[in-house]
Amino acid sequence: MQPRITIMNRLFWPRRFGGLERVLWQYANALTDRGVQVHVITESIDGSPDEEQVRDNLTVQRHAPVDFGRLWRVGELVQVRWWQKALAQAPPSDIVWTNEPTAATAAIRMGNASKLLYRPVFCYAGLTHVARTVPEMQPLRRSLLARRLDRYAYKHAATIIDESHNLRQQHQRYYGRRANTLVIPNPAEANEPASCLRERFGLCPQQYVIGFVGRPGDPCKDLPFLLNALKQQHMPEHTRLLIVGGGSGLDQARQWVFQQGLAAHTIWTGDLEHPAPAYAAMDCLVLPSRFETFGNVIVEAHAHGLPALARGCDFTSDPPVFTASGELIDNGVTGFVVDPHDPGELGAKLLLLAANPTLSLAMGENARAQAASYTWADAADRYVQTLGLDAAPALPARRAA
Repeated sequence: MQPRITIMNRLFWPRRFGGLERVLWQYANALTDRGVQVHVITESIDGSPDEEQVRDNLTVQRHAPVDFGRLWRVGELVQVRWWQKALAQAPPSDIVWTNEPTAATAAIRMGNASKLLYRPVFCYAGLTHVARTVPEMQPLRRSLLARRLDRYAYKHAATIIDESHNLRQQHQRYYGRRANTLVIPNPAEANEPASCLRERFGLCPQQYVIGFVGRPGDPCKDLPFLLNALKQQHMPEHTRLLIVGGGSGLDQARQWVFQQGLAAHTIWTGDLEHPAPAYAAMDCLVLPSRFETFGNVIVEAHAHGLPALARGCDFTSDPPVFTASGELIDNGVTGFVVDPHDPGELGAKLLLLAANPTLSLAMGENARAQAASYTWADAADRYVQTLGLDAAPALPARRAA
């Protein structure tokens, strides 16, 4: 009998364009390729059918969105109840996969703790600690109830899989050590070298293009750190900053760029459903985040043959900087990991690459080779082995568009 996994996440196919949704889409397909029956429970928010067979052995079951009503102050408990109702309608499974604490709590309360895989997106206590010490991150603080549910899920789930050692350290720091924890990083899709697509963004072949991919107004991403780096080093005239992403803080981000005098050297794409053309237009990628559980854009940049630059991790500072860049970037080989508190060092490394295009290209090719050595099939195999599933040999991918 084929092994069965139920994945619980409020957003899924066809709405899979956020980082978590893209990752879940890849894992669902890779596990299906591996002979696992995958059943996804999600919200219906775009007119999609209540139940859909996306491909053989991959089913999506959608439910009406959560209605918080007058109970919005205890929204987490409302969500737990919503997940319990949704899970009660799902077919039996060998593993229940959840990504956030309300879904995990619902699974535990329904007697699924012994087969629960908790793969959290971030540590709620870790994010709250950073938010308490960084004024602009105050809105990202998680409630006491949310943090308690996160700890409850961490303590009681059968298996914890973190996507980085950075996240694992946060869990151990705030919730304590426990057995059955593993780190399985996310791969990136393989990408063949693409022809230059700079004309689409008004860029010239002679320009050195520094890329940023994410929500530029998100305080976790800390775009001002990158802008300070560029300003301090007086980057050459031929450098350009390509910012890919939108969101509610976009106007604030534009103001930051204007205040640093970089508006004439910055190109804004807004949200892109498929960012591959933007990656193809870049020479390097910078992820200046102060809080980043993993950093999917780093592995995506590597897969496109780009060196990546990001801040290192510092658990001891106040405020701390929680990143996984040191795990994803081979410093000096596939990019640079810089002092998390010194934008000047980031600017110096960017200046080095802009002045040495041959070095930048060589580091990009190293990055592409590193990304190609670890695939979604490899990651799915690690999940199958970790969870003790008796799956079939890998099959050719037959994915929906």
